[in-house]
Amino acid sequence: MREVREAFRRGDPPDHPDVLRLAHQSRELRLLITGGDPQLTAGLRRYNDAGFARSRPEGGFTGPALISYLEQAGRSS
Repeated sequence: MREVREAFRRGDPPDHPDVLRLAHQSRELRLLITGGDPQLTAGLRRYNDAGFARSRPEGGFTGPALISYLEQAGRSS
């Protein structure tokens, strides 16, 4: 997520090759963690949206703007 934040701050568009690569890696990691279970995936999303992640930036998590940016990249790939 650190690399995603850096790309976002630089203003790289969601369809930039580096951002697309990061979106793919994020998707693969999420699949590895959840095993593709939609309920677990939704739970992770709720966890992030609840604010815990934003209160611990050292953990490498992100806020809604960065999630949206990554989702845009995912739709571009």
